[in-house]
Amino acid sequence: MFLQNPNVSSKLQMLPFFKSQSGSIEEQLEAGIRYLDLRVVAIKRHFYWHHGLIGERVECGLNHIYNFAQQNPQEILILGFSDIYEATKDNVIRSCVLNETWESFAEMLIKQLHGNLVPSSVDTNPTIQSVLETGRNIIVFVKGMPFLSPRHKR
Repeated sequence: MFLQNPNVSSKLQMLPFFKSQSGSIEEQLEAGIRYLDLRVVAIKRHFYWHHGLIGERVECGLNHIYNFAQQNPQEILILGFSDIYEATKDNVIRSCVLNETWESFAEMLIKQLHGNLVPSSVDTNPTIQSVLETGRNIIVFVKGMPFLSPRHKR
């Protein structure tokens, strides 16, 4: 059952029959999936999973990813965000490029995944060993580019 979120227009509401995967993020990770193709939309300063229609808040899924990474430190997870979108006041979904929404998303990723994000100091073509030597195991790409820039290092 899906209840309407008062912060999201009914035009953007997720319906139970609009799912791109049959398993939750947790179930996919437990089944051995290590690359997740994720799409996000910002609506009124909150981020939601997005694939045509709107899903749950991103923070919930990132918590599952973080917990799995903590419990499985030898497993490298790759999160690919094909784009970050935002909903306009007219409920039009558009790409957001290096604006305030993007900065908010970057801050949220750092906060949610904190100590598990592989730093940008790792070689651009890292080996599994070089990633594991960092003690971190989540690699993030946005639009095919590594997520962390030097100013986002922890």
